[in-house]
This record gives sequence, structure tokens and C-alpha cells, in this order.
Amino acid sequence: MNVLKKEHIDIIHTYHNGGHKLGFWLTLLNLKKNKLFINRGVLSKPNNLFYYINPIIDSFTCNSLGCVNVLKSRFIKSSKINLIYNHIRTKNISNKIKKDALYLCYIGNENPIKGFDIFNDIFTELRKTIEIKAYAVGIDANKVKINVHNDIELVGETKDVYQYLLKSDISVLTSRSESFPNVILEAMNAGLPIVASKVGAVPEIIINDKMGYICNSKEEFIEKIVHLSKNKELRDKMGTLNSEILSKNFDIHTKAEKLLRVYCGENYIDKISEL
Repeated sequence: MNVLKKEHIDIIHTYHNGGHKLGFWLTLLNLKKNKLFINRGVLSKPNNLFYYINPIIDSFTCNSLGCVNVLKSRFIKSSKINLIYNHIRTKNISNKIKKDALYLCYIGNENPIKGFDIFNDIFTELRKTIEIKAYAVGIDANKVKINVHNDIELVGETKDVYQYLLKSDISVLTSRSESFPNVILEAMNAGLPIVASKVGAVPEIIINDKMGYICNSKEEFIEKIVHLSKNKELRDKMGTLNSEILSKNFDIHTKAEKLLRVYCGENYIDKISEL
């Protein structure tokens, strides 16, 4: 409260359930002298509607249509809900790192919702028909509870996922549920085609057959990865398009502009601009 008054804060924008409660009470005690915006980036339904259905809140920002629909189902007015996709600080990446084999790249963790077991099953089947290797970024060998194929390198946690993306040929996302996986943006930045499960904002972001493939089953994952493995020209074409779409739509400076429009009272619904 001292910071609010001393710095004459105009906007509080919270990004976590605990933060929502704090922002709510600060705004109330500050006699609504600031505006309150709440970010929603998960698909689970809010437990305590008191902190959501309330005139104290000026607006919500969501990162997928799934999140938007969850809030609408909790009786929150459409006029208070904005859609702004996740963005990243883009990196200028010009050269891929040469390697001796075709590599897939999985980025996630051991939580079943991230689907590493699905990725492992898909990779095991792929190895029966094509020569391929993989990096599993974020997977700790000491924590994983399944028998992992020998040609999947378990990287564990790292601060620089790009060192593995740049050594890979295809990015694979096998999550069982997501709102907006930032992994997709990182893969786009690295110029990779993406083969992903149909979860969250994936169908909103990925143009099927142009930027990669959206899959509904393990069999479809296998089919699409085999197809890409045999077609370097197509991989390069998809990767180049992904890089261009990322720089046009998902740079962090672009998100700042979108947030400013929301802060100024606009009801903003994000759209992806194709090239």
C-alpha cells in the first residue's frame, strides 16, 4: 500500500491466484484509485469466484480461447475478457548446429500432464522404421519413472533450451493438456517445424500442414514425423515460416503494445497475422 501511494501506481496486473487476492484487497483499500487487471493462463476453473466476479476487477487477460471460455463459464462478462497470447523475447538465430543424425526435441518435465511417456512411446515406435535420435530437455534421469529409449538423451533442466533446439530438426509437443505452451514459440524462434498434440492454444497458433502438424493420436504423430524425416525441404520451409510468423506476432514488444491497448480500455482479442 505504501508503494501504491508513494509511486502513484495506476495499474496492478496480477499473474497468480495469490497475487489476484493481494491485488484485489490493495485496490479495494486504495479506494479504487488504481485499475486492476488479472491474468489467467490455466484451464482449471477458479475456485473462489469472489476474486473473479467482482466490480473491483477492471479486466482479465487470457492466453488462449480455452481460458476465455473457462471464465465465460464462470459468468464473467465477455466485455471484461481479453485474449493476448504469450510472447517471448525473440533471439536472432541464423545458423543451425550441424550433427550426425536427425534429432527430435522434447521440452517439458516429468509431470504426466506434459506427456513425456507419450513421447517415449512414439519415439520407440519410430526407431523401428527410421534412424532418429532425440533430446528430452527438462527430464531428469533420477526422477523419470519409465524405461526411456536409449537414443533419447535426458538433458534435465537448463537455462538455455536453444542449444538443443538448434541441434534438432523437429520439435515435438505431446502434452495431455496446456493453455499456451511457450515451447511452441521457442521452437518457432529456432526455425523448427512443430508436431504437437491438439491442446490449448496449439490449434490457434499452428497452421496445420504449413507450420507443422497437429495430432490427435500416437499413430498420427508417427505418420507426420516419418513424413518430415524424409523431407528436409519441407522441414526447412515450415521452419522458415515459423520464424517469420513468430517475429511478426509473438515478440515481447508486440505484447507490450497489446497490453497498453487493454490498459487504456480496449476489449482486445488477439489474432495471428499470416504472412
